[in-house]
Amino acid sequence: MNRDEYVQFLGKFKEEAEKDGRPKFSMRFNNLIQRKVGNMIFEAGDWIVDDFDSGVYMHAAQAGRIILDMATNSYDADAFNENTLAAYRLGLTTGDSETIIRMATDSFNFTWVPESMVMNRDEYVQFLGKFKEEAEKEGRPKFSMRFDKLIQRKVGDTIVEAGDWIVDGYDRGVYMHAAQAGRIIL
Repeated sequence: MNRDEYVQFLGKFKEEAEKDGRPKFSMRFNNLIQRKVGNMIFEAGDWIVDDFDSGVYMHAAQAGRIILDMATNSYDADAFNENTLAAYRLGLTTGDSETIIRMATDSFNFTWVPESMVMNRDEYVQFLGKFKEEAEKEGRPKFSMRFDKLIQRKVGDTIVEAGDWIVDGYDRGVYMHAAQAGRIIL
């Protein structure tokens, strides 16, 4: 796209990123790689707009000017929801309740199947804290959850995911989550 199209695209992207009560637009970058090739500097890495979208970019600069600017993103509803589920799993991996709750809608409920307990967001944060404590008791290693045998299916505008969760040496089970419009709804 040319410069004018890029400005329009970025404006619309920013507008979409701030919808539905998400925070003011802010983009961060991870996993940066820079290489000098002749009189040019190339940079690549991941770009992230928390709670919205992420992707990979590559720039090249020469004589103080950007001469190449390319980015890919997952700016379609399905990929957006898949990224939301991945970020949610990442929060679960370490038991990071802040990340988990940030990804969830206000009406989010969590069901702990073995005891048929249905918890709201606040109750879930407390439950997760206790679950982590129990998992680390009796000399077991620091809490870490991993996932296996993931299945994702699209149902309307929602991506539903199921699979196995495993806390090695402590417990395991099956889970099901769903993401819609970039938020965890189930």
